[in-house]
Amino acid sequence: MSGEPQFSDSIAAGEHALALSGRHPWSLCFQAIAYALWGKASEARAVHNELLARAAQGYVQPSVMMVSAVAIGEVEDAVALAQAGFEERDVFQIVTWHFPMGVDLRAVPRIQAIFDRLDAPDS
Repeated sequence: MSGEPQFSDSIAAGEHALALSGRHPWSLCFQAIAYALWGKASEARAVHNELLARAAQGYVQPSVMMVSAVAIGEVEDAVALAQAGFEERDVFQIVTWHFPMGVDLRAVPRIQAIFDRLDAPDS
């Protein structure tokens, strides 16, 4: 069985979650991850851009945008968002470090350094 049906099922489930949640930022983040892992860069970027537009109109946790930025390869933005999350004491930043979501935050040394300052277990 190819991975393609799994990705399309994931995207469909994500669209349903977005509809149910009013396009909640975490739902947008996970949808961006799913598109990125599927290799659909333009779709992943469009979802990430929607997340950024939402943040321009109201508060969105830095951790949400950080994960989405890593998923689409925007490392510089992700590092800045990790720092913002650290400064704002975004508690979900610790969760993002340990939650298996297909995005390897540990692969970005400057994000690792910020997480090291959190003094979290296994950071």
